[in-house]
Amino acid sequence: MHADPTQQRDDLLRLLVKHNGMLSGYIYAMVEDWDIVEETLQETAVFMANRWQDFTPGTNFTAWARTVARNRCREILRGTHRQRRISEALEACIPEETWDEHGAYDAEKKKALIECLGALPEKSRRIMDLHYRAGKRGAEIAKILRQSVESLYMALSRIRQALKTCIEERLAG
Repeated sequence: MHADPTQQRDDLLRLLVKHNGMLSGYIYAMVEDWDIVEETLQETAVFMANRWQDFTPGTNFTAWARTVARNRCREILRGTHRQRRISEALEACIPEETWDEHGAYDAEKKKALIECLGALPEKSRRIMDLHYRAGKRGAEIAKILRQSVESLYMALSRIRQALKTCIEERLAG
């Protein structure tokens, strides 16, 4: 027995709203520009609302949503002739399973992360930027910063712990 088409569309839109935070983080990881993130989210929602029949209930919604968002983002960047590019390397660094496991980020967590990243010392922010945005490996970062690989990994560990603590404190109020 097939579900009511209106119900199927409404269910899909509920899933979109539920996973909006994950999609925001996913898009931001590609373009690092909140204006483009918002525009892409809107275009993704419009596309999904118009093409809801393309989604098969019971399959991996978040994988489909990320594919739609990635394609909408590319179209936006292409259509506006912006000089930015989507970092294919970064996309490859964040496997689909990671988004599935850890994609439940809401606006509060995102805001806390941004605030905590902003509060990091300059050198720590640079390490995080080189590692996560530029996709550089530890040895490359150590060479750039003229430090040992061991000290770099110790620094990354301390930075991650500091971010975790900071986010938890901000979310706790």
